[in-house]
Amino acid sequence: MGNEQIYKACNTLQEIFNIEKPIIATLHLMSLPGSPHYRGQDLDELLVYTMDEVKILVDAGIDGFIIENHGDVPFIKPDDFGFETVA
Repeated sequence: MGNEQIYKACNTLQEIFNIEKPIIATLHLMSLPGSPHYRGQDLDELLVYTMDEVKILVDAGIDGFIIENHGDVPFIKPDDFGFETVA
């Protein structure tokens, strides 16, 4: 990535967040249906957990976040995806 591309990417973040240096955190999800460590929680329980985490980030002053499903480690191979993973 050249300097011009980096500068443009930085300007894009400034435009999105309307601040010079936005702080972007990672929102880690619990294991999701179809992953090896999924424990059968109701989807509402997963959603409540996720939204509690979002509130913590917002209250801490985070400007944005990315969603990570690292709770799904070890990741399953594409040939082994079940319908719940695709959904």
